[in-house]
Amino acid sequence: MLFSSEQVNRGRKIVNTGIIILIFLLLADIAISLVSNGIKGLTGKTFISGIILFNIFLYYKGNRIAFKITMFLLSGVYIFIFGLLPAYLVL
Repeated sequence: MLFSSEQVNRGRKIVNTGIIILIFLLLADIAISLVSNGIKGLTGKTFISGIILFNIFLYYKGNRIAFKITMFLLSGVYIFIFGLLPAYLVL
């Protein structure tokens, strides 16, 4: 089954938007950790965030394993954003 170019472009936009949201969440997590814990609590968060950012870099280079990991992370991001958004708006 072939997809039209419009469907492929829409999918790319959705994935790229998710990756931008994921990067924003990682940077916000690092900033919050820096403010709350100082330099001591920053090392663990920076290491994990660095691994995820390196994975995103490998995804854009075309690595298949990085593709699977990135899609798994993006599914979590979309569930987090769109699934919990109504709860955030109610509270």
